[in-house]
Amino acid sequence: MYNYTNGQEKWKKALTNFIRQTQIFYPEDKGGVMVEVCEAKTLCDADQESFKAYLARWLGNAIQMAPFTRDLIMPNLEKSAVGAAQTCEGPSVHGGGPHQCGMKWWNQGFDGISGVGPQMTALNVISVLGVDGAPIPYSMDTGGTSKGNPSLGSGDNNEASAPKPDEKPITTGDKAGAAILTIIVAVLTVGGAVWMLLGA
Repeated sequence: MYNYTNGQEKWKKALTNFIRQTQIFYPEDKGGVMVEVCEAKTLCDADQESFKAYLARWLGNAIQMAPFTRDLIMPNLEKSAVGAAQTCEGPSVHGGGPHQCGMKWWNQGFDGISGVGPQMTALNVISVLGVDGAPIPYSMDTGGTSKGNPSLGSGDNNEASAPKPDEKPITTGDKAGAAILTIIVAVLTVGGAVWMLLGA
């Protein structure tokens, strides 16, 4: 909204307060690096292991859309990027070399937690430092689209509803049969319910 209203003070204040709330993800007792609550006791599931990636990316977008937030956001991201990079010394399980990144950035070195989530979070928090040179998110005026596609990419919309070569077209008899079966099932359901209630 700050960007949409061309920097209206009301939204600047709201955005500032919102970003200040993200400080809870940078606890001082963990060195001020980005932390997920589940990390301390190693309870993070596969989804939670990737959450820091999204936060880093969204904070980078906030800098792009509201440049005044840079001074609020960037020091935390820089500290987190250093913390993430120093964990990237674990052995790769797929022969990629000794650069598997860990989950706990406040831990010295690789913590033994590997997988897509930790790799993704480290990549995002490090790459987001280049936000100043990245293009801003697309808008309707700069080539962004949000068009629906009912055919799910399989062709035009008419093709999606057309019968396949091995399918027969639906006839009036098919429709009548379907209606009769529906009525029979409805009567049996209602009749069975009445019988159970009266029998009790």
